[in-house]
Amino acid sequence: MIGVLGSNGHVGSLLANMLKTRGYELRLGSRSTGFIVDVSNHESLTKFLNGCSAVINCAGPAYLLSEPVARAAISLGIGYLDVAGCEKLCKTLSSETVETPVVFSAGMVPGLSGLLLKLAILLNKDRSVVGFAGGVQDVSPGAAADLVLSMSDAAGYGNNGSVWCDGAVCELDHTPVRAPSCFPEGTSCRAFLSEEARNIAKNEAVPRLEWYNAFAGDLFLKALVDAQLSKTRNLDEASKKISLAASIDAVGKRPFYILAAISGENAYIVRTTDSYELTAAVACYAAERLLAGIIPNGVFNLPDLFEPESAVREILSLSESSRIEITTSKSLFEVEEGEL
Repeated sequence: MIGVLGSNGHVGSLLANMLKTRGYELRLGSRSTGFIVDVSNHESLTKFLNGCSAVINCAGPAYLLSEPVARAAISLGIGYLDVAGCEKLCKTLSSETVETPVVFSAGMVPGLSGLLLKLAILLNKDRSVVGFAGGVQDVSPGAAADLVLSMSDAAGYGNNGSVWCDGAVCELDHTPVRAPSCFPEGTSCRAFLSEEARNIAKNEAVPRLEWYNAFAGDLFLKALVDAQLSKTRNLDEASKKISLAASIDAVGKRPFYILAAISGENAYIVRTTDSYELTAAVACYAAERLLAGIIPNGVFNLPDLFEPESAVREILSLSESSRIEITTSKSLFEVEEGEL
């Protein structure tokens, strides 16, 4: 039996349908429907986990809910998957004895974004890489809270205004690049070297890696900047404003999200009209491999586990809303010599 926490949320409900269609027995848990679970209560959480062979955590915000669920699963010897990226927690658990598979970043960003970066690196050896992620979509308050925290360098999510260059994290040394043409005109880009991108650049010995968050909505970006500049009084207030801004930006627009990794003459672009469904597809892909015994005991981030080309292809085969395009860098924007 697979336990799905946050099963009434955007990702959790889609994942539950995906797994049910594939014939898995499920236990669906949330704060308000199905199997009622209070993640902050160890007894309630243990009652939910007992009898499960694996649990997939789709509940948010991750900064509050990932650690108690991960530790409870580990203590019971249950495989654990988390659609969020929790680098500090991942490192902490890696230093402890873990005798069951534990996988973080089993979602779209981070997760599929890392696989796409590794694909670009694999097919363009010894070349620098530039990546982009962004779109227009509704953002839940829980996801918004994680976004706010990710903008603090001390939170362990990454570094604002930074790039990877010659084996170290460096401040961006040029004006942020404009968004490639796969994004709508007027999209703004902000440099953010995520921990996922930094780890991949370091492990793959990439000479230079730049990663940009792309913002196609002005209100969403303004709300994020206000939160970063502490113009909102607390995390809850900031999260609600960001969630509202994202919803307003999305009015009258077709939702979309784009991941792009550009290296040398080649560009690898994943497009989706439903980022939540694509996140569910990544989690479903990981769950099937965990249950098949392919993932060993220990603590991992998903991109470190799988060969990127086949993983990206198989994940996208699970998503009805997504596709990948492979094109030339020049078709996206004219690249100055030496920039990539």
